Amino acid sequence: MEAKAHFKHYYQESWEELYLLSDEWKTDLEFYHYELRFITNAINKNFLWLIKDENIADIHDNIKKLKNANDQHKKIVFKLNNHMIRLEELMMNSFLPDDEQFREDHKKLEDEFYAFERNLRAIKMESFSITEHTFEEKNLNYTLAF
Repeated sequence: MEAKAHFKHYYQESWEELYLLSDEWKTDLEFYHYELRFITNAINKNFLWLIKDENIADIHDNIKKLKNANDQHKKIVFKLNNHMIRLEELMMNSFLPDDEQFREDHKKLEDEFYAFERNLRAIKMESFSITEHTFEEKNLNYTLAF
């Protein structure tokens, strides 16, 4: 999904509105950090002992994708923090001209954010699928009773 569907009027929105949107991304990215850490730890510490040799390649590939997603996450967080600092400066100084390049950078950052989000969703699906397959192979059908 293109960023256009998420944010329709880049060039008409106020700095405050762009800041609020950026802050939503920051909150999402904080959650994604915990998700990445949880999935990585779950695979590395809890499921590796269940893996059969024929599944090692899939697990290794998935772990590489998780590492790449973590690296991508760090880069986006860094860019977003700098972006939000610049937005704060723009909000505080009404004498600064409307910066078209900044708005273009905002759109690029948004595209990057949503591409990361889609990639993370695909990695999580793969991780869950591998885990489910491993549990089925080991016949681990535990059910929690409440």
